[in-house]
Amino acid sequence: MNSFIFRYIRIVVGVVLLLPNPIIGQKVLYNLVSPDGKIGTEAMNSFKMLFNRELNAEYSNNAISKIIITSRNTNSGMLEGIDSRSINTLTMLVRLFNTITGRDTSFSFQYEIVALKPISAGDLLFNNFSGKNADVMVFKKAFNDFNKANLDCAKIAAQLKKLKADNQYEELLRKISRLEQNLLCNTDLAVLKKEVLHVYSTELCEKKLYDAKVLIANGSSQALNQATTILRSIPPSKECRDQAILVIHELSKAGGNQNERIQKKVNNLDLMWANIDINNWMLQLTED
Repeated sequence: MNSFIFRYIRIVVGVVLLLPNPIIGQKVLYNLVSPDGKIGTEAMNSFKMLFNRELNAEYSNNAISKIIITSRNTNSGMLEGIDSRSINTLTMLVRLFNTITGRDTSFSFQYEIVALKPISAGDLLFNNFSGKNADVMVFKKAFNDFNKANLDCAKIAAQLKKLKADNQYEELLRKISRLEQNLLCNTDLAVLKKEVLHVYSTELCEKKLYDAKVLIANGSSQALNQATTILRSIPPSKECRDQAILVIHELSKAGGNQNERIQKKVNNLDLMWANIDINNWMLQLTED
């Protein structure tokens, strides 16, 4: 983001050093969601295109900037659609969430609308919001201020250090992956990442492979789904590559009738382990 000035963080074993080198003009990534499902795909895509332009940002599943949009009508019930010729007060509720710091903030925009024909709440929200430049400007300022306030590189470095001390390796790797994807703070994480991946692989590989084999032997759809989740949580490494590939092949055979989404995950597992693709594995950690 143009207004941001970031500092490098160099992390070595047990020590966090802040370097003064700034990064200016980095494009910010964001993730847009509507958890209540009331805003349809077309409206969400319209919001994405608008935000891409207005925020100098790009949509990504792995962003640390999460924009959560929901809607509410006059009587405070969640609105799925508007009846024709009705008058409603439609509220667009916006929550900004930072996936690194866990901090969030909320605000809203309210519109009085008359629907001349049946139309979705998502389309109504987008049409009203995008048509009012003042509202777009308020949103942009809130987004920029929130992200700037949450990009304290010293605090992020301390948070990573604490996660390592608490042995929360998977969560630590998720945050490292998001920081790398977003190029925020330009953190030099190579040493920390290598160390954590080694410990994580060594401690978890044998136990998780055993747990996955037990679930595969069970054979139920639920058990195979759990086995897939377990295998996806193991970082691909040379140390347990051969064992993992055998278990993944067992899972693939046992799950011939799995749904397409699970089968895609199994195929991705096979590719990751065949190529020892740590970066792809870390990327999918942030998408689970």
